[in-house]
Amino acid sequence: MIIAIGTRRPPKVNAVKAGFERICTHFELSGDEIIYRLEKVESGVSNTPRSISEMMSGAQKRVEHLEAICANGPRPDFFIGLEGGLFTTNATFLQSWVYARKEGVGFWGSSPAIQVPDSLLPHLDDPELELADLIDQVSQQSGVRNRGGACAVFTAGLLTRQAIFESAVLAALAPFYNTRLYVPS
Repeated sequence: MIIAIGTRRPPKVNAVKAGFERICTHFELSGDEIIYRLEKVESGVSNTPRSISEMMSGAQKRVEHLEAICANGPRPDFFIGLEGGLFTTNATFLQSWVYARKEGVGFWGSSPAIQVPDSLLPHLDDPELELADLIDQVSQQSGVRNRGGACAVFTAGLLTRQAIFESAVLAALAPFYNTRLYVPS
């Protein structure tokens, strides 16, 4: 099985790998029978998406770009696009979205939403600000997005970027591994 992933960022890649490791038996595979193709693709959305629809669009566009890149050579069985960002309702939340497509059929999955601390909200008014840069400043670290991410900073390390993306991966893939419920009747 070949899985194409529209990123090379370690937490996202590791989330996809961990998700497939958990469900590979549903495809009658072992984890070592899966080949991962990592491609850096554009999302077509802002660096820090500011709505659920923008995150969903970014994940889907990553899959579309990934399919174009993978048009030559062995065709992947799955295409996975991942996008994280913010959305605001009564408060502002951090969330991640995944779009998974197989044979032209795609499904969505999202992570839990984590409320952004009020102390950071004034800094988020700048649409050019990338959340990753703000989190590096707040945590007094660099490259947080390639490790635990903002969610690890917000949750004192109890939830990591990889963990929340993994939950979104499993949610997006549910129709493919739980076909009993998702097969049209």
